[in-house]
Amino acid sequence: MFENSGLTELIYYADRIPNECFKNCANLTSVKIENNLVYVGSMAFYSCTNLTSVLFSENAGSEFIYKQAFAECYNLEKLTLPNSSTYYEYEAFKNCKALSIVLFQVNSYISANDGSIFTGCKNLTTFEVDENHQEYKFNNNLLTSKDDKVIYLAPYGYNFGEYTIDECYETIAEGAFS
Repeated sequence: MFENSGLTELIYYADRIPNECFKNCANLTSVKIENNLVYVGSMAFYSCTNLTSVLFSENAGSEFIYKQAFAECYNLEKLTLPNSSTYYEYEAFKNCKALSIVLFQVNSYISANDGSIFTGCKNLTTFEVDENHQEYKFNNNLLTSKDDKVIYLAPYGYNFGEYTIDECYETIAEGAFS
């Protein structure tokens, strides 16, 4: 749709982002989602190589972010997740090599994770979680439950080396260390 259109910034208000809609928009540097979305389609922002920031505003959520929606966005540095429970298909942010921080808003939840959401995000070493989040916290380099019973996700780029998982954890989510 907008491939190679020269688009540089996007503020989005519609309720769906179609498959491949902004694919290969090489000049696109920032995306701000203002409304609740039903979905971000497969490969919607695939290979937007100069995209540095994706922000879902406080009032914006998304039910689904489909496969490779933001994959190969090599310069994406900062991601603010939807403020909702969201189903992420595999490789949603694959090879976003500059991605170093993912922000969880107060209502950001990962409803499904096959462990490959951030595959290839070699600089992703931390998650920032809103202090008022009801379920998540970032603890000992892991996204965990507030009660320290569940490990949900490890940052893909963090080098754990030799690591001891505390005995307080009762559950490790599928794909947490993938």
